[in-house]
Amino acid sequence: MELYRFFASRRAVAITALVLIGVMLISANIVAGRFFASRLDLTSEHLYTLSPGTRNTLAKIDEPITLRFYYSTRLGDEVPSYGVYAQRVREMLDQYVAKAHGRLRLEVYNPQPFSDVEDRAVAFGLKGVPLDAQGEQVYFGLAATNSTDDQQVIAFFAPDRERFLEYDLTKLVHALAVPKKTVVGLITTLPLEPDAPLAEPACPHPGCAAMYRRIGTTPCLRVCPACLAGTVQDRRIQTSTYDREKCHSRAQTYGIGSFQKGLLQIVNEDDPARRRTMIYSDFFTKSIQSLGFFRDSIAQCFECMRVCPVGRKYRKLQ
Repeated sequence: MELYRFFASRRAVAITALVLIGVMLISANIVAGRFFASRLDLTSEHLYTLSPGTRNTLAKIDEPITLRFYYSTRLGDEVPSYGVYAQRVREMLDQYVAKAHGRLRLEVYNPQPFSDVEDRAVAFGLKGVPLDAQGEQVYFGLAATNSTDDQQVIAFFAPDRERFLEYDLTKLVHALAVPKKTVVGLITTLPLEPDAPLAEPACPHPGCAAMYRRIGTTPCLRVCPACLAGTVQDRRIQTSTYDREKCHSRAQTYGIGSFQKGLLQIVNEDDPARRRTMIYSDFFTKSIQSLGFFRDSIAQCFECMRVCPVGRKYRKLQ
């Protein structure tokens, strides 16, 4: 009788309803996690929705591919924007793995200075970036291999290429999934007309000319004001100069100064094992290599080419 009165009360009904709702939510979560790998993408730019081209590439993978994501968490601690970008890269990689149905495997590493993980990252060709004045290297890149030991890498996930993230990842996967490119030859006696000369010069781009009229600069001049200078008039380049010496100071991060700093650290190190590791480190190796190059052969950072709008539509993932 008491049990009947309990279940007949409003409080019992509310408690029972809450328990049932909780059970339903837990069950739905388990079922969704087990049978549905997709996620709801509510971002305005559909950042977490893979394009049809990417899905087709993932469907064509026959042999397993291993993705090794190297990310130094200290980089995100010091520069939070990198931490946000690294989270997006990780989530995008998870989406690739989920859509590949077991043909992609993801490994995540946090390289520490003078560790085996750092040595493997350097061996793959990943780019270490100095984090502080002591020259500690941090990494934010991807190395991938297939079953035949073919290798593709993204040396460093530069923030300025974030909008091309899916393109870069899919290009890497496709190169490993289809390592042999089809070669086609054509022999014909038919007369072939060559393309006509351009009616207008490719540079300056119409958008660059319009930008110069409005604010007196172009994308390349704005991104490298210390190295480049020039004027545009009537959609034609009137003057153009390039300062190689100033460009060198921006493009070449290794040189006599980094060699001296690395050598001083090695001399002051008392531990023989650590001293040996420092000698063979990526930072000191690149510092030594940089001494063998002339300044004019490496003085170019290509930032001007990166922001150039000419041909940009062909770099977009279809």
